[in-house]
Amino acid sequence: VHVPPDDYELTYASRKVRLIFHQWKLYLTFVIAEGEYAGNEVKRYYNIRYVGLDENRRISAGWYSDLMREFVFLFDEKPRRPDEIPLTRFNNRTFLGRVESVTKDQFGNPIPKPLHYSRIAKLLELVD
Repeated sequence: VHVPPDDYELTYASRKVRLIFHQWKLYLTFVIAEGEYAGNEVKRYYNIRYVGLDENRRISAGWYSDLMREFVFLFDEKPRRPDEIPLTRFNNRTFLGRVESVTKDQFGNPIPKPLHYSRIAKLLELVD
């Protein structure tokens, strides 16, 4: 989905963990809450580590990672350990987020206009 770059009110929808290019990523999906683009989904991507085995696997993020910094900034709460980030705090919440357009690939080459997409660059504040 491609929407113009701007700050939008975003409602948390879901999360998913995926292994992309040998790196674990946490995808948080949000829905634009208001305005002309209401109902469109945008994602925030975080680099994470998976720790533990099988059913005891859990997400871990470094103390200075984007996930940890945004979590502490938004909720004013520091997790006890880096593998104890309570992602349930995002449930049923609305945030102000900065959405940007992706127009180049990972090598800096331009992406054709029909393939441009939007992603959340940063979650700025907790609205509700």
